[in-house]
Amino acid sequence: MNPVWLVLMIVAAQTLGLVVCSRRQQGSSYRIVNGTYAVIDDYPFLVSVQRWSKNEGSHICGGTFVSDQWILTAGHCVDDPEFRQGGIVRVESSFHASGGIFLPIERTVLHDSFDYGSPGIDYDYGLIKLVARFERAVPVRLVAPYRRFPPGELCTVVGWGMTKKTGDREQLRMVRLPIVRQEVCKEIYEGWETITRRMICAGYAAGGQDACEGDSGGPLLCRGIQAGITSWGVGCAKANRYGFYANVANQRDWIRKHTGV
Repeated sequence: MNPVWLVLMIVAAQTLGLVVCSRRQQGSSYRIVNGTYAVIDDYPFLVSVQRWSKNEGSHICGGTFVSDQWILTAGHCVDDPEFRQGGIVRVESSFHASGGIFLPIERTVLHDSFDYGSPGIDYDYGLIKLVARFERAVPVRLVAPYRRFPPGELCTVVGWGMTKKTGDREQLRMVRLPIVRQEVCKEIYEGWETITRRMICAGYAAGGQDACEGDSGGPLLCRGIQAGITSWGVGCAKANRYGFYANVANQRDWIRKHTGV
């Protein structure tokens, strides 16, 4: 993207009173506000996707095991410039900065149609292949192709993201959010962002609870099934600023093509 256009978009967003959290600027992602503490034993498929530099990892996104060698995450997470230079995943820990073990990465896959909007992200799907199979991996249960969950359904978002001073972000946290009708979100973002079938809209009209920077790539779980991937939003936990999740059901064929799952 032309840097001039990027600056103009940011200025426009500030003028309109919108804070863009598309999880890509300076490697930012999406994190949980007003959630509760969680432990990895309850979400054993969850991993911390990290940059690796000077023999040290730093959390940027979440991800989920879909098999013993493949991890599903957001496209903008694997598109992160620093992550492309060196990445690793931490598994089997409730804390993104300690515990568990590191697993090396062989390669990543970014969806061919991945597209940054202003501020949204379409086709926000990414995959990470590990160097070797991890025998203790617990794959998440993925939603069936084209299955939909009804508006009002309470689903769970899990991650290590920013908490906006509502709790410690070092430990895993979770929050439950209702699915919102696409028509509602399209109306709110009309003239600002095109809401597509690859996006699931969730959250509360009053705000207060949400994913935020750092939770990107983690799962939106409905009835214990991964229905979405934490993707983008405008601000965190703001009124009438719902969060968006890449719709897993819409791209099950793409996931299967690369992972066999």
